[in-house]
Amino acid sequence: MNTAVRLIDDLNVMVAGQGGDGSLTLATLVADLFGRRGFHLYQARNVASRIKGGHAAAYLRASIVERSCLGDQFDLLVCFDREAIEEGGPHLANDGVVVFDASEEPLPSGVVPEGVTVLEIPFGRMSVRDLRRDLYKNSLAFGVVGRLLGIPDEELETALRRNLARLAGSLIEANVLALHRGLEFADGLGLRAGETPWKLDTGTPGNRVLISGNEAAAFGFLVAGGRFFAGYPITGVGDPRVACQAIAGVRRHRNAGGRRTGGCQPGAGCGHERYPSYDRHFRAGRRPDAGGHQPRWFG
Repeated sequence: MNTAVRLIDDLNVMVAGQGGDGSLTLATLVADLFGRRGFHLYQARNVASRIKGGHAAAYLRASIVERSCLGDQFDLLVCFDREAIEEGGPHLANDGVVVFDASEEPLPSGVVPEGVTVLEIPFGRMSVRDLRRDLYKNSLAFGVVGRLLGIPDEELETALRRNLARLAGSLIEANVLALHRGLEFADGLGLRAGETPWKLDTGTPGNRVLISGNEAAAFGFLVAGGRFFAGYPITGVGDPRVACQAIAGVRRHRNAGGRRTGGCQPGAGCGHERYPSYDRHFRAGRRPDAGGHQPRWFG
């Protein structure tokens, strides 16, 4: 890689793979790192309305000044399959970096501009070989990307534990192990701690929230006095449903016989919910804290 250190004050990132394979978790982890360092964030996603499979991509812009759109080109492209690199490669900056999962095949020729730095790493194969599960590839990749960004290893582990706090302890430790495997692989690529090509500029910490349009709609629904929402638990409808649960607290709708309508379960089911406690959170000035799709608070 280029040995000159680049100061990062505005970075455009694309992370892509297949829907449901866990790869987009990496975008959430990276956004958390930038947000807690005082960067302004703009994020978008392209996810099919299906349970699993199909192209899925997350786009992130992190800047020390407020931006309301993505940049013209991506500085960092993390691709977990061929379709991802074919989609994002033509939009990569000439001095950008592509991290490609070479588990199935090497990087196809001619898909990225000349001068781009290419890191081919078999994330999927490593996660199955060492940890017996393909989903851990996002934590492996987080180690490599974190080193590329010049983030201290301790900060990476703290961020990973914070974002996975709702998982069982054994799963958290497995992901931490995957992170350290990624850091070890980064050492072999020359991305050693304190010797990385990128250095993050100093952002301005503040009281900010990273919120999706769907989550903003959930806020508006509650502020307007909404107390009942019905929707199917799938991409698109799922975000405002879970956001309402996180923001206001939920009393599940029950039929006259006292049973849950449609066999509702937390985070899934028929989508019938009542929201009686909006005032309890926002009039008291508290920040709701729940897992899944929810606004992310920084500051």
